Parts: sequence; structure tokens; C-alpha cells
Amino acid sequence: MSRLRGALVAAVAVTLLAGLTQAQAPAQRTLDDLLSQRADAVRAHNEQAFAEGVDPDASPQFADAQRQLFRNLVSLPLRTWSYERDGDQVRLVYALKDEPEITADVRYEFVERRNRWYLRDAKPLLPWDFAPLQVRSAASGVVLSHPGDEALAERVLAELDPAVDAVTEVWGTDWARQVVVVIPHNPDELRELVGPVLTDVAGIAVAARSDPPAGQRVVINPDRAGSLPSLELGILIRHEITHVAARRVTRATAPMWLQEGFADYVGFRGTGLSLKQAAPLLTSQVTAPPKDFVGPDRDLAYQQAYSLCLWLAEERGEQGLVDFYRTHQSEVDINIDVEAWRRFLLDRIG
Repeated sequence: MSRLRGALVAAVAVTLLAGLTQAQAPAQRTLDDLLSQRADAVRAHNEQAFAEGVDPDASPQFADAQRQLFRNLVSLPLRTWSYERDGDQVRLVYALKDEPEITADVRYEFVERRNRWYLRDAKPLLPWDFAPLQVRSAASGVVLSHPGDEALAERVLAELDPAVDAVTEVWGTDWARQVVVVIPHNPDELRELVGPVLTDVAGIAVAARSDPPAGQRVVINPDRAGSLPSLELGILIRHEITHVAARRVTRATAPMWLQEGFADYVGFRGTGLSLKQAAPLLTSQVTAPPKDFVGPDRDLAYQQAYSLCLWLAEERGEQGLVDFYRTHQSEVDINIDVEAWRRFLLDRIG
């Protein structure tokens, strides 16, 4: 994940903070005071103190956006909210409900006027930056959405606690069991949260913008997920929450078929769907585990991956599948008995 650089800009001279001299140290302390004031205002729900940190010469649009941002922030179930600064880089440290703290780079631009620092501009990066925020809470997390997506947000909220329980039943309790689900307001927010390549999927688990990546969120694409029947929406949410639960042990070196097939195994578990119903494109004519999960045969690749994990669970038991996932994260290519997998497919789908 790319690091986000926050430009700290001084008035008139437009000087980066990193270029300030030792003689200008008081101004640096004033900037730290501004960041502390901003964090204190959020935690205390003090709108006046929050507004006092905004550049008085900022555009009306930015001033309005900051007022909306404050209203969004005070609606969040915040456990922590503060800022850190290292030279010209500002980082936000926050946590929602009982999740671990997240440290995320932010893109803030500041201006110094009459020996005081103000916030002059900020690039929208996080769900509360984009539009009026609606927050729905469950025992196992929160659903963040915006006006217009109330129906989908309510459906997702109803699935959240059962999905966390279902994932925990398979994976175990060694994860936070707290999930933040985000329903983006528009394509711009979706792209900012998941990147431009993944905007055509119904849902995805992505790490929050932080370094190192942490605080994984489930992002639900309303254009793709809004019309899903309840059965399919539940499968989607369990699939993505499985990625959240397994993230601590998941490595980039692990084959995609194992990562996605295992998530589908948990997603489809308990639905009563046969393999043929869950994987209608699947045939027994397999020669190797799938590798291409982004091309035109993406759907078939997911279905093959699911069938592989279903076969492993039948061969090893469910806990054996979980152990297999945990112990094969460093292997790019896992040796699979393709003939045994093919026999399993012949037996299940013909």
C-alpha cells in the first residue's frame, strides 16, 4: 500500500514544514498544538474548538466540508483519536469500538498566519471524509454508510453478528472479532478505499490506509451488492469477514486459490447448497489449481478454488483445512493431488 504524504504548506512562501529552520521551532510547536486541539475537539465533541483550527481564509466549500466532517466524527463510536507528526508527515491514530489502534497517513495541508497554524486543505481518504455519515452498531462491529443506502446498510447490519459467529466457529477465537463494514457513497469513495482495479466486485476486505496495513475493513459495493438476495449477501459477508479473521497469518506468498477458496468454504458453509449449486461453472476436467483470479475466467477460478478447499475439508476434516491454511502461507506452489481432486469432483458433480 502506498504511503500518503501530507504536504504542510506555509502561507505566501509555500514552504514545506520539513524545511523550517531551528529558529522557527516555535511555529512547529504551534502546529503540534493545532493537531492536539483538533484531536481534543473530536474527543470532546467541541465543534467550536474544531472550527477554530480551520483556516479563516479557506474556501466556503472547505469550511462546509469540515463542519460536515465534525458531525461525522462525533457520530462514530471512537475509542481513540489523536495525531502524530514526524517532520512533514502527519498520521492519524484512531480506533473504532474495540478494534486495535490504526495509524494512518493523512493528506493535510496547513498554513501559518500571524504565528498560528491552520488547516488549509485535506484530501478525502476515509469514509467519514466523503459525505454525511450514518453509523449502525452491532455487538461485533459497525456499519458505516451514507444517505441513500439505508436499506442495504440495514441488511448488512442484520448479517454482521451471525457472520462473525460463523467465521469464529471455523477459524477460532484468535482474532479481534470486531469488523468495520463500509458502504461507499459514490465511485470516488469506492476507488479511494479499494483502488481502481477492484471497483467491479461486490465486496472486498481491504486493510485500512495505514503503515503497516492494519484494521482491515469490509467494503461493500452498493452497485453490485445492493440487489443480492439475502442468501448471497450472507455468503459475501462471511467470505470477506473470513479474510479479516485470517489476515494476521495470511501472507502474500500464499496462492490465491487457498486464500479465496478458504473464504468461500466459510461463506458457503451451512447454506445447504450443493457444490453444483454453489459452483455452476465447475467441471471435473481440472489439471491444476487455478491461478488467474482477475481475468475473464475469474468466476471459474473462484469456483475451482472453493471445490479444492471443500475437498481438503472432506479429506482432512474442517480443522485439518484450517491447519492446512495456517501452515501453507509461505508456499507459492502447493503440491496438490490433482487426480484425487478430480475424483472428488466426479463424485460430486459428475
